[in-house]
Amino acid sequence: MMRIIEKRKQIKKNNIIKVIRDHDDVSRYVLKKKTKYSMTTILNSVVALIDEGLVTEEESTHKSVGR
Repeated sequence: MMRIIEKRKQIKKNNIIKVIRDHDDVSRYVLKKKTKYSMTTILNSVVALIDEGLVTEEESTHKSVGR
């Protein structure tokens, strides 16, 4: 039986995957805005999804300004 915390993590990962499927090019920032999860949750989930081979990462073609 999965612990409650693990179930919540899986639900969040599933929601992130849904947003990725619904949008061709999506950034971590967009994932944060669409899911309303913290950036820490987004970063950890995306790394886990990449490690699991469920998503891939491409370099952005858009120029952006950092902090």
